[in-house]
Amino acid sequence: MAPASRGRTHGLLRSLAVEPGDIRLDEPGTQQFRVVARYADGSERDVTRMASFRVGDDSVVSVTPEGKATLLRRAEADLVVRYQSQVVSARLATIVNPDLAFDFSKLKRRNFIDDELFKRLESLRVPPSPRASKLAALSRASCSACWAARRSWLVASWRS
Repeated sequence: MAPASRGRTHGLLRSLAVEPGDIRLDEPGTQQFRVVARYADGSERDVTRMASFRVGDDSVVSVTPEGKATLLRRAEADLVVRYQSQVVSARLATIVNPDLAFDFSKLKRRNFIDDELFKRLESLRVPPSPRASKLAALSRASCSACWAARRSWLVASWRS
C-alpha cells in the first residue's frame, strides 16, 4: 500500500537560474555551472545534477551532464540548460584577440545600438569590420538572423 503522503513539496517551479550567468574566461578552459530552481514557496534548490545541458556549438564548448563546461578554443558559445518546464541559457566566452591594440573609444557612435555593439566587441577584443557594401550588409544581416533563429529554435525545441 502506498503511503498517505509523499513528503514535503515546495510548490510550483517559478524560475531557474544558471550560476555563474554569462562568463568570460581569460583563456580557453573549464567552468563549473550550478543550476538553481526557485519555487513558489520561496525556497531554492540546487538541481544541477538533475538538469540537462546542451551547447549551441559543440566545436567550441563541451559540457558534462554535471554542468562542467570546457571552452575548447578562443570563442563565444551558448549553454542551454533545462530542468522540468524551465529553459535558461548562459554564455561562455573568452577574449578572441588578446593582443589586439585597438582604440574603441575613437569609433563613431551613431546610436545606442552602436554603443552596445562596440561594448561587446571591446569585451571580446574583436575590431569592427570595415564599412560594407549594401549587398554585403544584406548578406551579413541574413546570416545574423539565421544564427538568432538557431538559438531560438534550440531553446524552443527543448520546451516541447
